[in-house]
Amino acid sequence: RTPLSLAADLGHAEVVKLLLSMDGCRPNMPDLTQYAGNPNSRNLEGRTPLLLAVQQARRESVKALLKRKDVKGTIADGFGRTPLSHAAEGRSRKTIALLIERCSRGGPERRRP
Repeated sequence: RTPLSLAADLGHAEVVKLLLSMDGCRPNMPDLTQYAGNPNSRNLEGRTPLLLAVQQARRESVKALLKRKDVKGTIADGFGRTPLSHAAEGRSRKTIALLIERCSRGGPERRRP
């Protein structure tokens, strides 16, 4: 697990924002350098920081992640479930609205809500 995925999973929006703002960050631990700045990295179950934040109903972390243009909001986990499907399961209307709004902006996100 990466620092970003842990922060998103635990709902630490300020840590998520801090990690995302550190474009040139190079942690000293070799196993973190590959994923620390990648907001689309996946854990062993294929879950991204965004999907983890949605799954844990961490709306502030979701908002922080969706502010980045390089965060892909439609990446499915290893079970084929997208952030939107997790938000729907959790009945989180506000998170659903955030994800749909992101997908409606165009580009590859628009093809697969």
